[in-house]
Amino acid sequence: MKAEDGTAYLEIHHLRQLANGGSDTTQNAVVVCPNCHREFHFGSCKPGLTQKLYQEK
Repeated sequence: MKAEDGTAYLEIHHLRQLANGGSDTTQNAVVVCPNCHREFHFGSCKPGLTQKLYQEK
């Protein structure tokens, strides 16, 4: 996805949510596209995606 000015638009996903005691650090964050970010929060594959990122990080 691109912003109106043509630059890439990405979002940060916290592996452990801040509301659940996660830290606001690079160790607890990954850069994802907006569609993937929605999948992490609302999609049916949510548990598997988060687990995979923990393993790869």
